[in-house]
Amino acid sequence: MSVTTGNDAPLAFYGEHEFLQGSTLINGFEVCGFSARGPHKETDNEDSGLAMPYGPDGLVLAVADGAGGLPAGRKASNTLLQAFAETLPEALADDTPMRVAIISAIEEGNRRIQ
Repeated sequence: MSVTTGNDAPLAFYGEHEFLQGSTLINGFEVCGFSARGPHKETDNEDSGLAMPYGPDGLVLAVADGAGGLPAGRKASNTLLQAFAETLPEALADDTPMRVAIISAIEEGNRRIQ
């Protein structure tokens, strides 16, 4: 599956397909992503990826590995990056520094997974 988004639109892969590729333009940077299940694996693609703007000059790139076929690996990687996609815009609206926003997104994702 191929995905192309518009200017400053997030690019997200949530491991729902065996093969994903896409691109977007974020704050002047062309971001390209690719995810594929290993050719010799029988399990689903459990990896997720996210690229999204953070303010007029920032770019957040996040990758979550689904832990190689362990139970609920895809759900865990998806949950973590969905937490990023939901919490980072809120943090930006509150003028939270990017580093603090990323750490908070990781903590929120971990909270949701547990």
